[in-house]
Formats: sequence, C-alpha cells, structure tokens
Amino acid sequence: MKGFPKPPPLVQLTMEAVCILLGEKPDWDTAKKVLSDKDFMRNLYDFDKDNIPEKTIKALKKYIENPDYTPEAVQRQSKAGAYTDPLFSST
Repeated sequence: MKGFPKPPPLVQLTMEAVCILLGEKPDWDTAKKVLSDKDFMRNLYDFDKDNIPEKTIKALKKYIENPDYTPEAVQRQSKAGAYTDPLFSST
C-alpha cells in the first residue's frame, strides 16, 4: 500500500483512521511512514482497543459513521487495505 503515490479513497480512509488511532497525523505521507515502521503489525496487534481516549473516538466518528466505509468496500479497492487475520480478530 505504501507504494501508492495516491491511494484509492477507501485505502486512504483506512490509513487515516489507523494514524489517528496511533496518535499520528492523518495524511498519506504520515501513513506511508507508519506503514514503513518495521513494528507496524506488532503495534496494531498490541494496540489497547479497550482504552481508546474519548478524543480519539470523536476524531474517528466520521470514519465510523460512513456507510460506504466497510471492510468489503475497502477490499474491492485493495486487498491489503482490508487485510484481516484471525490473529487480529476480536472474536
């Protein structure tokens, strides 16, 4: 995904949301840096999803409430952008 000079819109939305969760600026240049981090997947795996600050949740509201922003829609634009793995599943 980081090879995209300009990513598909839903991939960009995904990475903006990831950047917000990780406390980073939600733009594509920052997202590419986040994706380049050798610990990126580990950081996602270790992310404390049960203690997200209210400020962060408010910042994510536009993503959460977007009816067009679904894993299936993201996957149609990029399989890597919608990657799911049982290791990262909440069930």
